[in-house]
Amino acid sequence: MENLYKIGFSRVPVEERIKNAENETTYLMALVEIESEYQCFNMNPHKFEQLLHTFFAKVCLSIDVFDADGNRHTPREWFKVPLPVIDEAIKYILSGEIVGYCYDEDRETIVGK
Repeated sequence: MENLYKIGFSRVPVEERIKNAENETTYLMALVEIESEYQCFNMNPHKFEQLLHTFFAKVCLSIDVFDADGNRHTPREWFKVPLPVIDEAIKYILSGEIVGYCYDEDRETIVGK
């Protein structure tokens, strides 16, 4: 799926976190590639992650994934949004300007409120 990205926080290196992706429902039971990663300083990374999730909530992937035992899981950290737009949202969060913007999912761009 084009422009599908997982936005999530990890305390361990991303390479370590995704090494078993094809067996984890969090990663849709598929191999994944690292497209971008960010380090957080002087902020709560969980709140930062939540701000991004809230900002892009309208384009959160809605899918059920079944594990090897047949248990259903609904991953909530996958978003259908272009990577440059994610980078732009991060810039607005860091500057505090995010409150003046929203994501237009039809145009796949950030617009002023």
